[in-house]
Amino acid sequence: MIKKIAFALLPAVALVACGDDSSSGIFSMSDSFEMVLEKAKYSYNKKDSTFNRIEPVCKEGTLHNLVGPDDAKEWDTLTYKVHEHKGIVTVKNGPGDPVNYNVEDGDFPTGFWADPDNDSKKIQGGFRLTKKKMMNRVIRYDGSCFMKDYYSVFRKNLPVLQNMNDELRSFYKSFLPEDTKFDDEQMLLDISALNCEELALFDALLILRLEDFRESSGNIKVSFGKKRTCDVGFKIRYAYEQEDCEAAFADYQASKSKEKFNFNDYFFDVTYGGDNDDYCLDHLILELKEAEGIAPSKSVKTADFARGIVNLMIGGLK
Repeated sequence: MIKKIAFALLPAVALVACGDDSSSGIFSMSDSFEMVLEKAKYSYNKKDSTFNRIEPVCKEGTLHNLVGPDDAKEWDTLTYKVHEHKGIVTVKNGPGDPVNYNVEDGDFPTGFWADPDNDSKKIQGGFRLTKKKMMNRVIRYDGSCFMKDYYSVFRKNLPVLQNMNDELRSFYKSFLPEDTKFDDEQMLLDISALNCEELALFDALLILRLEDFRESSGNIKVSFGKKRTCDVGFKIRYAYEQEDCEAAFADYQASKSKEKFNFNDYFFDVTYGGDNDDYCLDHLILELKEAEGIAPSKSVKTADFARGIVNLMIGGLK
C-alpha cells in the first residue's frame, strides 16, 4: 500500500535512549540521551531523490482479528522527494510547502533529522536514520539535569510541547476534589523539580523519582512523604515487533473498548508494586486520599494511577 503524507513529528518528552535494552546499561539523568518512540524502515534513491518511509502494520482486521507486522503481506509505504544541502534536509510531498530538517551526527541520509519547529533545544523531536535502513521516530534530550529541564518546559508553556502540559494537568487534576476549580498557576506552585531525578508534587507530599531508565523501559519510585515508596515500571512497545503488537491487542480486548483498535493507545506496558507488597500502590493511594488537601471525591483506580504516572513522565509520546 502506498500512502503519500507529509512527515509529522509528535510533541513529546523523552526519558530513555535508543537501542536495545539488553545491550546497554542504565542512563543517567545528568547526561544527554535519546529515546525511540517508533520503529520503521526506509529506502532512498539518490538518482531521483525518492525517499520511502516503510511503516509496520499493527491493526484490527475485517473479522476483528489482529494483523501484525509478521501477518501483513506488505507494510505501509510513505513516499516523498527529499533533498539535502549544507546540513538541511528538504522534504517535499505534493503541492504543499516543503518541510526542512537540520541533519546532525551522520552522513546523509543517516543521522539525526531534527525538527526545526521545536522551540525547546534541550528536549527535541526528530528522526534517527541508521546505516541498517532503520528510520526511528525519536526524542532527544541534550542537557545535564533532566528533571529540572523537563519541569522548565511546563513553565514556558511551549505550543510544540502541548501534550506534555496536558498530561501534567490531567495527573494533577486527578487528586483535586470535583468541586475544586483548576488553576495553572497554583499547579505550578504545587510542583517542583528537586534535582535531576526527582519531581515533587503537593509541597513534596508526593515525590516521583526516575530510576533504572534504559532504551525502552524504566522504573519510577513513587513516595508519599516518608511513609511509603512504591515502584511503577514501564516498557515501551513497538508496532515493529510482532510480540509487542500482540500484547497491545490483548490489552485492547481486555479493555472491552467499543472503539476500533489503535496500537498507539496501548504503546506501553505497566507494572506496579513494592518491597514484598503487591498492594503497595493501593495503600499509597488510600493514604493520599486521607492526606490534607489531597482528598478527591471521585475514586482513583490503582491501574489508572500507575498509567497516569507513566503518562506524566512520557506523556505526549503518541
